[in-house]
Amino acid sequence: MAHKKTSNLKLEMPTEGSFGWHTSWYNNFNSIDQHPGVLTCTSSTRPSTPWAGQVIFETDTLLLKVFSGSAWIDISSDSSPSSDFLLYALSPSHSQFFIFSFSYTSGLSLLSTTFLDTQSFSMFFSPSNNILILADLYNTNLLSYSTKNGLPNFSLNKFVEVIPFRDIFLSPVSNFLFFTYENYPSLIILEITEQGDFNYKNHNDLTSSFNKIRINPSGDKLILSDLTNPTCYASSLTDFWNPSPFTSIQTEEIISNIYFIPNTNLVALLYDNSPYLSIYSSSNFPNLEFLYNVPYAFPIQSAVFHSTLPYCFIIEPSAHILTCLDLSESGFFNYLDVFLTTFTFSSILFSPCENFLFASTDSSGPLYVLDVSDPENITVAFEYPITPPISSLTLVQP
Repeated sequence: MAHKKTSNLKLEMPTEGSFGWHTSWYNNFNSIDQHPGVLTCTSSTRPSTPWAGQVIFETDTLLLKVFSGSAWIDISSDSSPSSDFLLYALSPSHSQFFIFSFSYTSGLSLLSTTFLDTQSFSMFFSPSNNILILADLYNTNLLSYSTKNGLPNFSLNKFVEVIPFRDIFLSPVSNFLFFTYENYPSLIILEITEQGDFNYKNHNDLTSSFNKIRINPSGDKLILSDLTNPTCYASSLTDFWNPSPFTSIQTEEIISNIYFIPNTNLVALLYDNSPYLSIYSSSNFPNLEFLYNVPYAFPIQSAVFHSTLPYCFIIEPSAHILTCLDLSESGFFNYLDVFLTTFTFSSILFSPCENFLFASTDSSGPLYVLDVSDPENITVAFEYPITPPISSLTLVQP
């Protein structure tokens, strides 16, 4: 005879005195023993049918997680979601700037749309002084906007006119802005004041024109890639802005992108025409030691690396595919999952807790919020239909 069961632990509820009712009580004791207040498991043996509010401890990742009803959320550190945040989205081709609020429970909500007087190609947010910076590709301007609670005041801006940019990068830990010129061998460093002014800080004349600028999360390591030669240049930063003499490192090909892999001494290099990642050690920085190549099927456009687990998400040029790779084995990778869509991906960005991935498209597709808490099962948590193509995303904590 089938008995009613409780909603969470599925404990049997027999009628007292019914045939075999003592067996149900025996089974209940086993169920309770297997489901303590915090369930112990691994990242690959999580409950298959969790309930909203269930808490687990993963012995392989040492993370404490709670099930929100749609995803496992990390609650073991300060990175766990405690409040909503803002997502900035930029559409240079349509000169539009979007502000979304994001909630882990209800998804994306569009707060405002602003039409800009410029076709900005890059944006940064400086949390130390609450300044939004837009780099104008066509009119060669840097524009800054004051913000309040994360919302920019587009009627109040400061700008400085420069010759055309090649790349621009804001220090992750300070208000210093680094940029290189188009076909001109110089590295310029500006300080952004609390009022949004740009103050000249440093100028480095170099021997080559550069493609990419990248600074590590601690703000003390700088790498530049050569525009026309298979070379990169590394420098330690004093006071987060003053480069030491550059060290030249020969690479296999001309570099298209540079990544400091979080919480490691590893640097990943991408190439325009080669289907692999090159992994270098920066333990003896500014020297970079080549370790190994990670082969892939196609050239890689961009990547994001998880801060605590050995996997990354990548998108390919002009492709409709987002792939999760396990990089735990040196020199090799394992496919964990592939997410397919009918649109072309343009940029990807982790949420603060890294259980969600924002993915924009460049062909009038939606703005995706992907649940990547289980990297072997990427699913759509939320999506927002948006017409103009998005090329750049930035997160802001109001």
